[in-house]
Amino acid sequence: MDGSLLKSWSLFNHSLNLPIISATIPEDWKKETCLEYHDDLNFQTDASIIIISCMGYDIMHALEIAGKYKEQGKIVIFGAHVDDFSDRILSDVCDSVFYGIPSPNEMARLLDDAVSGKLLWRYRFGFNINFPFDYSVLKGKGMPFIQVQASVGCKNKCNYCCASPQSLSGKFRLRKIDFIINDLKTVSKITKYVSFIDPNIYNNRLFLKALCRRMINERIKLIWGAQSTVDVGDDAEILKLLRKSGCRILFLGLESLEQNNLNFLNKPYDKTRYLGQVLRIKKAGIHVAGYFMFGLDFDTEESTDAIHRFVHDSRIALPIVNVLMPVPGTKLFKFLKDEGRLLMEDSADFLQRNPLYSVPCQTPFFVPKSLSVDVLTRSFLDLVNRLYTYRQIIMRAFVSRPSEAMKILLINLELRKKYLKMS
Repeated sequence: MDGSLLKSWSLFNHSLNLPIISATIPEDWKKETCLEYHDDLNFQTDASIIIISCMGYDIMHALEIAGKYKEQGKIVIFGAHVDDFSDRILSDVCDSVFYGIPSPNEMARLLDDAVSGKLLWRYRFGFNINFPFDYSVLKGKGMPFIQVQASVGCKNKCNYCCASPQSLSGKFRLRKIDFIINDLKTVSKITKYVSFIDPNIYNNRLFLKALCRRMINERIKLIWGAQSTVDVGDDAEILKLLRKSGCRILFLGLESLEQNNLNFLNKPYDKTRYLGQVLRIKKAGIHVAGYFMFGLDFDTEESTDAIHRFVHDSRIALPIVNVLMPVPGTKLFKFLKDEGRLLMEDSADFLQRNPLYSVPCQTPFFVPKSLSVDVLTRSFLDLVNRLYTYRQIIMRAFVSRPSEAMKILLINLELRKKYLKMS
């Protein structure tokens, strides 16, 4: 931030890749791990193989790190990502890339290939998550919460989504509950706050029902949150179990209050049901963080008024609004490219011009259909300024439990700072 490398910052999101990759390394290998947000990289290591993973928005920084290790003659492997453009960006500084999550056996084969000189440029491992993750690598990091995983993929096929691998579009894989419970018990010794990284915790209601009951029966005392589709608001039984098992916040991708926009995004929900669904989630004692996009093809200047009114009426705890971001590898990106509406040359240009695309974004990287770029930007900034007045923030933080009120207040104030920097 501001040209300096973040260290020991309370990040909004963390990667689970380090505990996963560490757990796959064979026991007869010596290993050292580094979570760069808290530790300094060891460029003097005597390790012969370096495995690097990062969040998508950190890819340009990861390129610099990989290059430094490559200059020392190390075998550099980059992996555990789901996009289809990172390998092109990293081709000059890496010996190999792997997609998906390798099982311990697959990782052993990859390392054997590396030491025997048979390393392939690209490996696609799928998503075998049925093994215990190594959370020891996160001990002592002072993280405000730790991520766990119950599934990969999503039942929906939204054309803008980059959270699920393309190979799992409209599909998902569930993790065995025994492994999830084992991880939760391990994590509970490090922190009492957990976030499920699943793109949609409500993919399979019977699975979620069984998971919540196990958490309740085994007295796992964790406060947790997850991403979910809004239709969970129609399921009173699941909402009750979520609350009883420790769920205190759900992150909902509402995206738009224009039905034509939802149809355009291939998002199979009815915007007229949104308010009732959100209110039922709140009535169950679970807070809601709502994600919205602005700049979609059927948006007008009045669309911002609808979002503002909905946030007020639903009392969403954390409204998060972004200008539409067409991420490379998604169907939406291809659609806008085919229509000649992208304001970027390719994925590499996208990353170099906007390496912070995971944070609130006010810059359209495309030609809007119904609004000019200037009107879109101005309307967006007006909306977030209205949503994040001190009065609005205090109203959202006015909840019955003081500890929850304080967290909602602090996160809203942090979001306010981010949005004000855009103005």
